[in-house]
Amino acid sequence: MSDAGPEPRARKAELRRTQRERLRSVDAEAVRAESAAACRVLLESGLFDVGTPAGTVAGYLPLPVERGAEADAWTALDVLRGRSADVAIPHIDWASGKFGLRRVPGGSFWDDLERDRHGLRKAPVDWPMVRVEEVGAVIVPGLAFDGRGGRLGRGAGMYDRFLRDLPSTVPAVGLAIRAQIVDDVPMDGHDIRLTATAGPDGLLRAT
Repeated sequence: MSDAGPEPRARKAELRRTQRERLRSVDAEAVRAESAAACRVLLESGLFDVGTPAGTVAGYLPLPVERGAEADAWTALDVLRGRSADVAIPHIDWASGKFGLRRVPGGSFWDDLERDRHGLRKAPVDWPMVRVEEVGAVIVPGLAFDGRGGRLGRGAGMYDRFLRDLPSTVPAVGLAIRAQIVDDVPMDGHDIRLTATAGPDGLLRAT
């Protein structure tokens, strides 16, 4: 059951503060190694098998390490593309708060990526848009995750709104380095619990 009221909001604000401090202390090599291990866990989970009617995997690209470490999903996305999965990454309009997904074209694309005002890489506007009904699985970023599907975002609410529009049958899996996994994430009524979280030490399925 989700928490409600002012207490969870205060706890979330405090956890955001402590997590930002904690993640700034993680070095880049640890992020690379733990991200690769978490991606292997995700790929071996069976939650992202290709061949579902709605087959596009929605992923993300991490913030620059200097902005605070978070798991890098690119290894998993690259493998999924090699398995003939369609992969999409976000294109966020921060002025309007609009969250959109655009399909990654074939071939190398790193040089095509733009940077937004937060230093986050985003899909170019000329990449094809992906409709919600085309999404078959989601790799979700966050500041913190727990073992019950709890996720703490950065406060904009974009992913919660996006996840709310997806059918409950679509797996939404957090990707985490060790510093992103906590004992408990406070939840408000509008927060969406994840299917699971893939970390470097295994898969945490929501209970």
